[in-house]
Amino acid sequence: MMDGKTLRNKLVGSEDERAVSPVIGVILMVAITVILAAVIATLVMDFGDSTDSPINAQVQSDVDSSNQNVTLTVMKPGDASEYELRGAVNSNIDVSSLDDASTGESATVNLSSAGLSSGDEVNIIAIDGEREENAGSFTIPNNW
Repeated sequence: MMDGKTLRNKLVGSEDERAVSPVIGVILMVAITVILAAVIATLVMDFGDSTDSPINAQVQSDVDSSNQNVTLTVMKPGDASEYELRGAVNSNIDVSSLDDASTGESATVNLSSAGLSSGDEVNIIAIDGEREENAGSFTIPNNW
């Protein structure tokens, strides 16, 4: 038969053993708190999101109203992999000859079938994947 002291030592543990469980519990709680703080900080600050960086492309335009052509010259390609012209009527005119163009490369685009009128503004859009940025613009002249 067991006396009270032996039974208490078996259930509660000796003086050295009783402190182990609370110390491990505190360490685990601190670790969980640090991990949660890191996850929340990552979500709030949106680390690793590079979609906010600009494409930094610039395209110069030279409009020839007699032939209804525009010559586009890449002044600064930036990160652009393709270009589009977006105007008042025909919203997407692909300029595939400028895809992956470097500085100084140019392309002539005929806009006679685009349905544009004098005074319409056309934007030159630089595209890189899902990012888009205005790389320049021009206005259709009065003698179009």
